[in-house]
Amino acid sequence: MSGPLLTLNNNHVFICGITRSGKTYFAKTACAKLRGPVLFFNIQDETMPAPFINVTHEYEYKDILNALRKGYKLNFTFGGLSLNQIMRVIGYMCDRLMDSGIFSQARPVYIVIDEAQILEDRALKAAIAISTRGLARGVRLIAITQRPALCNKTIYTQAAEQYIFRLAPSEAQYIKNKGIDYDYCLAEWERLGDYSYIFSDGFVLRGNKAI
Repeated sequence: MSGPLLTLNNNHVFICGITRSGKTYFAKTACAKLRGPVLFFNIQDETMPAPFINVTHEYEYKDILNALRKGYKLNFTFGGLSLNQIMRVIGYMCDRLMDSGIFSQARPVYIVIDEAQILEDRALKAAIAISTRGLARGVRLIAITQRPALCNKTIYTQAAEQYIFRLAPSEAQYIKNKGIDYDYCLAEWERLGDYSYIFSDGFVLRGNKAI
């Protein structure tokens, strides 16, 4: 598939699915195809495809910002940092990007957070701020999780685009909160096979085969 996988509209995005459902491959591939800069907070140390450039928490913020200004896609890893340290780094970076003033709706930056269900403290506050105020500043959030029911409600309710891979029945309440029929999703995952997913934007509800 050569074209973009995300709609490229001025929306936040929520991608969810159980482990080995296809969500991570989809997320990495979709982010690689986005036009413009991407900052991918790679908490799980996933191998990222081209054109991502590897950076770490040891890089200066000004260098990260300069790379994003030039349109680069950055794979941000955390080395041996503790969870609390990771949360502080994510929060700091997100706050600074929100205040940078160099992005716009016409030229946005995409902030990608894997394992979004573990966000806490400063990182969670920053993600919520992006969810509620980021679009006007050209900052779009892509949240990825295997446990949507544990994610902060603001993050997924502010995401106009949902890409829902196979979920366990215990996660069905998340889908119901979005006004989506879990039984429909289950039938589509079965019909379309492994790594299929449901796309929803509040108007369209569509099953899609694996990419």
